[in-house]
Amino acid sequence: MLRSHKFIAVAMLCGCLVAVAAMPAAMSERIKVSLSRLCSPALKLTVAARDFADTATDRLQSRDQLQRESDELRAELARLRLDGARVEEIARENERLRQMLQFRNSTRQPYLAARVIGRDTSNWWKSVRIDRGARDGVRVDAAVITPQGLVGKILQVGESESQVLLIMDRSCKVSGRLQTSREPGIVTGGVAEMSANPRCRMTFISRQAKIESRTVVMTSGMGGVFPAGYVIGAVAERNRADEAGLYQEVEIIPAVNFKSLEEVFVIVRAPQ
Repeated sequence: MLRSHKFIAVAMLCGCLVAVAAMPAAMSERIKVSLSRLCSPALKLTVAARDFADTATDRLQSRDQLQRESDELRAELARLRLDGARVEEIARENERLRQMLQFRNSTRQPYLAARVIGRDTSNWWKSVRIDRGARDGVRVDAAVITPQGLVGKILQVGESESQVLLIMDRSCKVSGRLQTSREPGIVTGGVAEMSANPRCRMTFISRQAKIESRTVVMTSGMGGVFPAGYVIGAVAERNRADEAGLYQEVEIIPAVNFKSLEEVFVIVRAPQ
């Protein structure tokens, strides 16, 4: 049925075209002009629709291109930031190593440089692991330092690694001395050990000793483990007397920044 309708429509169109072609030239021209005027809006609409479609396609392509370029720029920016962070990290490491080299060259003490490769997960301030061991000459109880001051002592030694007990741990005991008054005492860890800024404690200081805040505390060399003359820290603001009334006790702010401890020195032989 649909095919027969299409056939009739085509036949009628062909008949009209033949009739127009058979008409006189003047009348045929007038009909052509009329048909042109009648079809002109539809043709203009068709052209406009085609132009709009072409423009939309171009805009979509431009938008996709801009999105690709934007993604590429973001990736490049991320890469540059990463490279910048790496450069800054290398610069910081070079500065630390330069300070350590200057420190080692400033004394005749035999120091062995080591990197911190691990920490005690149960207590961040208890101990660290370093990448030096028995094959490098490390021995138990060897003192560990940085250019800033005392870190701790070697607790356990493996073939290529060692564990360092930090002065922040309550089981580490250091014979210390107030730099100004020369008063001796014992420095231990364990003060606010679960906080972000733990401290040490210096006990058995004579009750008659005059102690000012920020007084530097040094190793005294007594006991044979820690050589004399290394900075432990400075006296904090607070201090109090022992309840028995015989000694004073002060809190010590460590000289070493244990939060960012990355490189250390092991004293492989105590001075004679």
